[in-house]
Amino acid sequence: MDTLVAFAPSPPTWLDKAKNAATLAEEDIAPREDGPLAALVFKTTADPYVGKLTYFRVYGGLLASDSRVFNANKGQEDASGRFT
Repeated sequence: MDTLVAFAPSPPTWLDKAKNAATLAEEDIAPREDGPLAALVFKTTADPYVGKLTYFRVYGGLLASDSRVFNANKGQEDASGRFT
């Protein structure tokens, strides 16, 4: 967790640009709950008892269980699992 704090900026101080997948236009993204989801996956592991675990930091928007998210690396929508 210390590494994440050191290398991933704090959401309130983070302001960046991202490409909108629907319009392909570049937009400003600010850390707001009512804005679009912006998250960074920093680790994915496979546990033989639990399954696939993905650790991420949310910079803006809300992520609910069983919601659909756009995976920029794959260029397609993925389903998120349940959260604990």
